Amino acid sequence: MRKRRIRCLLFLVSIAGLSCGSLFTMKEEQAISSDAATYTIDAQTILQSLDQTNIDVFKLEMATPESTPERLPSVRWSQTDYYRVAQAFHEFVWQESLDKWKLNLIFFRLDCTDAALGPQMMSFDMFRMDKTREGDSRIDRSIYIWPQQNQLHWSEAEYYPVRFRKSVLDLTKVEIMAEEALRIAEEHGGRNARLASNNTCVISGHLGADTRYNGWLVSYRGEGSITLFEVVIDERTGEVVR
Repeated sequence: MRKRRIRCLLFLVSIAGLSCGSLFTMKEEQAISSDAATYTIDAQTILQSLDQTNIDVFKLEMATPESTPERLPSVRWSQTDYYRVAQAFHEFVWQESLDKWKLNLIFFRLDCTDAALGPQMMSFDMFRMDKTREGDSRIDRSIYIWPQQNQLHWSEAEYYPVRFRKSVLDLTKVEIMAEEALRIAEEHGGRNARLASNNTCVISGHLGADTRYNGWLVSYRGEGSITLFEVVIDERTGEVVR
């Protein structure tokens, strides 16, 4: 059962478009342990439920569904909403704040038909250095939140010895959130690109500390993953830099 969950998470990682640094990490470093799991949530009520105490909003899936979960109504969540869910989940499972981990990458995704609503999936990649062995080991942890499937996934791997030093994405210096990056992309060519494809496309964006792009990379991809439009947005000023 665990192997099937791990395969599911590896698929999610592949569609999330990892940073170049992460891809090199997978090739150069050896994972000495890994784990993954899927939880169910209620996307329609979870944000309100988090305001209350002693409310269990995360339910562990004991088996991987045989079919893809039914697509639920779209949500209008901000990056702050997604991060709030990730924070609550982290405290629920590991009893510690996300502040004890270093953020490395933020990723979002949505169908073009949801462009006016904002991201319909978001993930956070983080890491922590561990000195319990003779040399440093690094623990990579990712949280993927899918409101339209009422699901939250997490995956984790420990690398030893460490051969790749990850950089930190400092959220205190990020002024442009994911939903704002999407809006800017729409205004600078994205809207025309998706309308030209009759909205048969997918929008994704990522902001990472180890990517070759300095800022939000927002991409519109049509059938066959053909790039219809792509733009890089400065995460501090909102200026289109490429």
